[in-house]
Amino acid sequence: QRERLLAPLIAGEAQWAFAYAESRGRVNLADVSCLARQEDGALQLNGEKVAVLNGPAADWLLITVRTGGERRDQDGISLLAVPADSAGISRRDYPLVDGSPGASIAFENVSVPAENLIGEPGAALKLVQHAVDGAIVAVGAEALGAMDALLEQTVEYTRTREQFGQPIGSFQLMQGKIA
Repeated sequence: QRERLLAPLIAGEAQWAFAYAESRGRVNLADVSCLARQEDGALQLNGEKVAVLNGPAADWLLITVRTGGERRDQDGISLLAVPADSAGISRRDYPLVDGSPGASIAFENVSVPAENLIGEPGAALKLVQHAVDGAIVAVGAEALGAMDALLEQTVEYTRTREQFGQPIGSFQLMQGKIA
């Protein structure tokens, strides 16, 4: 799997998207109703994922699927690598709040080789939680970095921009807003 799936990603020849969110799941990562059932040596995939970052450009989708248990059970969640151009996949692309590309992706009787199951079947939730937690920290760090850069640029601007013969940073109103 590493050679077949990761080598093109590392070489920059393929793009991936992690599809884990479902419309009814809210923030519960165990709320997975996208089903993958064994049928004729393959997995038949049915369900939908929403707010898939990089969904429009992805060549491969790494998706959470339910291979056992009930909708909100902690056990029974697996990871599945699915070619994005597989028959039975429909996609609705849209810009996300920050302008980056996102998509809602529906799977209707998508046949995926069983060898595309990643890791131990039914035991992916802890890995998914770890990945999502790390992504939340990374997005927070990115936002903090952007805000810090904007503050630095604003302070510099108030030091150099003059109005009424003096830097606008000397005005009490501007000092209060910057603080």
